[in-house]
Amino acid sequence: MSGLRGAGVAAGLREEKKRAKAGLVTVEWGKHGILTEADIYTKSDEFHAWLIGEKMSNPETLSKAKEKEIFKQFMEDYNTGTLPNEKYYDIKQYEQRMTAVRMGETVDKSDSYDFMKDLEAAKSASRRSAAASNEQLMDRSRLEELRKLQTDRVQKEKMQRLGMDVSENLGVRLEDKLR
Repeated sequence: MSGLRGAGVAAGLREEKKRAKAGLVTVEWGKHGILTEADIYTKSDEFHAWLIGEKMSNPETLSKAKEKEIFKQFMEDYNTGTLPNEKYYDIKQYEQRMTAVRMGETVDKSDSYDFMKDLEAAKSASRRSAAASNEQLMDRSRLEELRKLQTDRVQKEKMQRLGMDVSENLGVRLEDKLR
């Protein structure tokens, strides 16, 4: 019986080699997630794009039963990772990437983890938070300046009620043009 198992393994290896030579896609179950029949509404954009692009069918003319039947085919291809185009997995992400390409931005295609890129992102986030805290400090100084301005206005009003001559610049804020 062990001889039969060995023959089955050898046949499986031969089949994999044939697929590799033929350039066939190996099945990667759940690479992009796993769909169930309940996902017909959450993945409706991708499903309708696939239906129009690959099946050449109008989703508006299909009955609900036929649509569910065709969704099962889409679900099987989605789960096995054998859809013909990556846009059928996440159409919003695909459109964002295509928009970036059209705008001339560089787009990373690799799915691997890049430690240096992550480190650089953390450093830039740290710099941004430091800049934001400096901005907050400037806001505090402006707030103190406005408080002083308000007290000057109250003081100016009291002095005017008493009949005193008051400087025109008291209680007036002169804006810098550089701010």
